[in-house]
Amino acid sequence: MTVSSISATSRYGSQERRRHPRIPAPHISASPFEGDLDVVNLSRRGMFVRSQHPLAVGGTYLFELWQEGNSLVVEGVVRWSRSPEVGREGGPGSPSRYQAGVAFERVRSRERRNPWPTEVVLPPARGRPVDHLAAAREALSEADSIHVAAEGLLDVLEPIFERLVLLRCHKDALRAWMGRGRTLRPLRLQSLELSFSQPSLFLHMREGGSYFRGVLPGMPLHRDLINSWSGSLEQDCVLVPIRIGKRMVTALYADKGEEELTDSDLDLLRRAGRLLEESMSSLILRQKSLSGDHGDSKAQA
Repeated sequence: MTVSSISATSRYGSQERRRHPRIPAPHISASPFEGDLDVVNLSRRGMFVRSQHPLAVGGTYLFELWQEGNSLVVEGVVRWSRSPEVGREGGPGSPSRYQAGVAFERVRSRERRNPWPTEVVLPPARGRPVDHLAAAREALSEADSIHVAAEGLLDVLEPIFERLVLLRCHKDALRAWMGRGRTLRPLRLQSLELSFSQPSLFLHMREGGSYFRGVLPGMPLHRDLINSWSGSLEQDCVLVPIRIGKRMVTALYADKGEEELTDSDLDLLRRAGRLLEESMSSLILRQKSLSGDHGDSKAQA
């Protein structure tokens, strides 16, 4: 699932991030349940659809796409979903249609005589050599707000880790900001608040402590965090503080499910954290320059 304000493999009310060109697709049909789905457009990484029934955010579906007798079965995860707006879907008397954004996960094998006529390229499979830091640097360089920068970073890290959560510092507590992971519980994340008045690794990091790697100590706030996905304190994980100057503004949580994290994972997360720090600082300075404000204004999130 994805959290985007909160974007848990769900993205709460967030708009579709069109980082890949989309093509109109009225000539392509799709169906997870008896022809109930219309493909509005698609890209190399996903598609925008309308359906008679809502698709569950974070849910994984098998979509059969077909065109002129050729078909392809694609596994996709619903990133966001919107209820229909009355009177906006097709005129008086037309049925309401729910809208959803679907990210392609993988192509399922299927025998077909002719090649699929429309290019559908999926993200690189896990294990294929990819320069994730270069990809993160590119995504952050294109961001025009802190929110977009953070989403871009999670997009790059998502294929590697089972769960990713960004927590944002408020005056007296950390609150969930956005994340990725099919097991994340959006409503629990939305209400998550980790107070700095109680002992935790987050309090330690806010006071200047470095990253953490290992099994979370059995403190109430750590339990509150992992309960957001019904997790276990036996989970190997990494916490990385994200700072502007000396002040922690965000904390990044990452794990790989039952798989143990490696030194390479830790190095990637720490370096990715530094890239986000640089991007956030740059965006704040850019906004101050544009606004002419020399105070403590924050970049648009």
